Amino acid sequence: MSRIERKKEEKIKKLSRRPIYRGMFILTMVCVISVCIFLVDKEATLMIGKIDKYNIEVFIENLNGSFMKTVKDVEEKISKLNNLR
Repeated sequence: MSRIERKKEEKIKKLSRRPIYRGMFILTMVCVISVCIFLVDKEATLMIGKIDKYNIEVFIENLNGSFMKTVKDVEEKISKLNNLR
């Protein structure tokens, strides 16, 4: 068997293993992400306490308010810097 034929056979073997490796990778990532989500949820429950229901509207309003406050602060500081020139 020549060297070229051996290289072709090795390449075919590698290509046939690729879907198996991809499947193993995806399965591993799903397991790792599941564990991470579980740990983060557990830690958040310990810090905040048990919440009966999530009120996403209030969360978005609070986030939007703090974001707008930060934007206004940055605008004020930029205007002060422009006035110094």
